[in-house]
Amino acid sequence: MSRQSSRGLVPALADGLDGHLTEFLATLASTGYAEKTGHDKRRVIVPFIRWVRKKHLLVADLDEASVSGFLARRPRPPGKHGNPERAALEQFLEHLRASGLTPPRRPLRSMRRSLNRRVSLRRFGRR
Repeated sequence: MSRQSSRGLVPALADGLDGHLTEFLATLASTGYAEKTGHDKRRVIVPFIRWVRKKHLLVADLDEASVSGFLARRPRPPGKHGNPERAALEQFLEHLRASGLTPPRRPLRSMRRSLNRRVSLRRFGRR
C-alpha cells in the first residue's frame, strides 16, 4: 500500500521503521558504542516509531519538526549533558537520511513553516 506525500509516492506510513532501527543499532555497535548506549537510544526511538504510526506520518515526511512534535508531548528539562532523547532521535533521523528514506535536512525557516502548517491544520480537524 502506498500513499502520496508532499515529496511523491512513497511506502505507506512507518511500516519499515523497525528494520531500520535494527540496522541503526547494529551500526552503533559496529562503530564501538557501548551496549547500554544502544539500549538507551532504543528506549527513546521505539516510542517515537509508535507515535509516528499513531499520527499516520509518512517516513518521507519525518524531519526535525517531527522530532520536536514527539518530544513536546511530554516536555522534560534538559539534563546536565543536554537532551539525550533529542540527540538519539536526530541520530536515527540522520540514519534514515543516509538510507535515502527521508530527504536532506531542510533550512530552519522551512521547518518552522511546516510545523506551523501541521498545527494549524490540526486545529481545523484536517491532516
